[in-house]
Amino acid sequence: MAVLTNIPNNTSARDWRDTVNALIKRIAALEAAGVPVETPAPVFTTQPSISPTSGTAGSTVYAATPGAVSNGAVVSRAWLLNGTAISTGVTAFPASSGTLAYQETASGPGGTTTSTVQVAAVTAATVTPTPAPSFTSQPSISPNTGTAGTTTFTATAGNVSNGSITARSWTINGTVISTGITAAPASSGTLTYQETATGAGGTTQSTVQQVTVATAAAAAPAFTTQPTISPSTGTAGTTTYTATPGAVSNGTITSRAWALNGSTISTGLTAAPASTGTLTYQEFATGSGGSAQSTAQQATVAAAAVTPAPSFTSQPTVSPGTGPSGATFTATPGTVTNGTIASRVWSLNGTVISTALTATPASAGTLTYRETASGSNGTTQSTVVSVTVSAVAPTLTLSPTSRSIAANAASGTLVSNISNVPAGVTPSVTPNDGRLVIAGDASAGWKVVVGMSALSAGTVNFSVAATGANGASGVLTITAAAAVEKVQVARRTFPANGMNAAYTRQNIRHYEPSASSDLISGKWRIVVPNFYTNQGQGGIDQGIGAAVVTAAIEYPAGTFTQVTFGGSTVLNQPSGEAGTESDPIALGIPQAAARYIRIHRQCAGGILISNYTSGPVAGNTELGDDTLTDKTMGGTVAQTLTNQYWAPIAIVQDADVTTNPRTVAIFGDSKAHGANILGVNPGGGEIYPILVKSGAPLTGILQLAVSGSQMQDFVAGNGAKRLEIAKRYAKNFILQWGINDKNTGRSSGQMIADRQTIMAMFPDQTRVWNSTVGVGNVSGTYASYAAQNVPANDAQRVALNTWVRSLPRFMEIAKWYEDGDDTGRWLSPSPQFGVATTGNLCTDGTHAANTLMQQLIVANGTFDLDAITKA
Repeated sequence: MAVLTNIPNNTSARDWRDTVNALIKRIAALEAAGVPVETPAPVFTTQPSISPTSGTAGSTVYAATPGAVSNGAVVSRAWLLNGTAISTGVTAFPASSGTLAYQETASGPGGTTTSTVQVAAVTAATVTPTPAPSFTSQPSISPNTGTAGTTTFTATAGNVSNGSITARSWTINGTVISTGITAAPASSGTLTYQETATGAGGTTQSTVQQVTVATAAAAAPAFTTQPTISPSTGTAGTTTYTATPGAVSNGTITSRAWALNGSTISTGLTAAPASTGTLTYQEFATGSGGSAQSTAQQATVAAAAVTPAPSFTSQPTVSPGTGPSGATFTATPGTVTNGTIASRVWSLNGTVISTALTATPASAGTLTYRETASGSNGTTQSTVVSVTVSAVAPTLTLSPTSRSIAANAASGTLVSNISNVPAGVTPSVTPNDGRLVIAGDASAGWKVVVGMSALSAGTVNFSVAATGANGASGVLTITAAAAVEKVQVARRTFPANGMNAAYTRQNIRHYEPSASSDLISGKWRIVVPNFYTNQGQGGIDQGIGAAVVTAAIEYPAGTFTQVTFGGSTVLNQPSGEAGTESDPIALGIPQAAARYIRIHRQCAGGILISNYTSGPVAGNTELGDDTLTDKTMGGTVAQTLTNQYWAPIAIVQDADVTTNPRTVAIFGDSKAHGANILGVNPGGGEIYPILVKSGAPLTGILQLAVSGSQMQDFVAGNGAKRLEIAKRYAKNFILQWGINDKNTGRSSGQMIADRQTIMAMFPDQTRVWNSTVGVGNVSGTYASYAAQNVPANDAQRVALNTWVRSLPRFMEIAKWYEDGDDTGRWLSPSPQFGVATTGNLCTDGTHAANTLMQQLIVANGTFDLDAITKA
């Protein structure tokens, strides 16, 4: 690069540029001519330096200041301590003393170059020794004496300089027992304590501290919890008492004792005292420190209950009560307390034949049965049950074995007599459908008779049976016969309209002053009902339970004729029965003669009653419980309750012997029934007076009207029982309802439809009569027309009456006491139709007042009695 050496130092930048450019051109020309161009080697224009030039090993850091290089750059560095490299960076940290050298190497296109070596002195560091730790105060222990097993010793640590306590050691007799701050020696001897301190200058131990540990005195045992015993009370000979041990410290339970009244009876955990008294239990504990005893626990021992001997609270029974040899007899066991039945024995004539619940004797004699009961306190025998075993079962006989009767034969008609019935046994008949029944008894003789169910033409093969006997068979031939019609001949009868559940029996002495014809012996009967009409529930006919009935006729006074039903003096009647007809009564009574019908009725559901004023149709009704005696065949029947009686629902007779068989059934409400005037002769509401007016012959009447009833209830079937009775025994039917119907909102059209429906219930429309409906529900007073207030719905009554009067058969009632046709007012109290009247015709706006109203009707009614059809 000689071309640059001649450039003056003061050359300007432009001259430098031109010079460099010229140089480049020359180089390029030389290279183009193939002349080699020399590249200069790198040169340190300034040498590196190090600082500081002296220092201390292990503490001084030496740093290099790099040199300046031309034609290259520094590519490596080296620090050498005593000839050994220790760093290649710009700093070095010699760890030991010596000579520290530093040199840099530069590299460029022209080669490499090293700097001059820079040198620094490294002197060794001065070392100060670290002091060992030392105890400035020694540790101590407290207390300075103690007892093995009870005392805990605690150290107070010493104070240490140049270190800290790193270990502790407690020894007893040379054996380490703790490395903590406390120690609890379990044995006696010399207890030592020493601490070890550690620091940078080493370790140091404290002085040894020591105390004396004495041998501990043994503690006495103690009960920390007391024992208990269970139960606290018991019974001698049966109760076992059990102890729950107490808890003991410093020892163990070594013995225990149970004492009864001070005498030991057990040393275990249980005791079973055999006698009464006070039972105590106590435990005893032993340890190295001595012994201890628990508190004494007590329990009461009562005397053991004495178990009674077994006894029979009910004795065994045997069924049947008698029977033939070969029959099986069965025992029903007795009931035993304080034991059980352990054995049983059957003996025939003293010889055991069975030990089971049944026995079958092979021969006749006396069969006995006895049970033995056993319990914890002995045995007991039952009473001996004895039955008779007959030698040979008898065979029933029928006499006659065949019979022919008419289909309309009366209930109770004899079919066949039965003989050879064992004593105490009631025979039975098959078929058991009510056509044939058993009648009679052991003294009068057993019979097969016609029952209550209807017979029809044909042949009935029947058989009879009885317990302990062989059966027998017979044949009954039933022939068709002309029906004998029965009609009501009582002057008037009523259904019961209530019941009283406070009583279960009643005696009735029903007074009948006369009849519509003579009562012909063997041709007339009474009809006994077992239902009542419930006025509070729409006039529904209902029963109250099965009844047992007996009856008799008292005629003349003081003379009694028993009434039978199906050949029996007792009638078992189902609940709700419309009417059970008695057997024909063999007693003739003239038409006008008075007589009494006596009835005794028993029913658990209650008694039947009619709540009407007593009078000539009433008599007396005596009420009571099951102790009330039967007075049908004699005795005084006293009236128990005012205005309550009961009677047969009908007295009927064969129509072919009845001289005046006009029969009427009256249906309606209280106006037809006769409220206020029922008990007065002739009595019976608005219809009855017309039927008996002006000396006309008496008529058999079934008064089936019910106070408060309505047509719509009858249409619904509420009067089914009364309808059944009416169809049986009446030829003519009178319908009266209306007042109650209109009061519940029924229109005239609805009432007419109801009447038509009821009319259709009767088989012959020509025998159904409709009555007009008299005024009702009038308010105000009845002394004058003006003081009476006609109800607004009276127009419905008027319309109903208009329809009734259009019928071919009707009975006029309303016009005889109404102030002009269809006015709805009662007549004023003055002579009417030739009858001298006093007082008002009505007192409540609806019902006629006593006989005055009847007199008006009887005197002025235009009904033709002969229009009523005869049988």
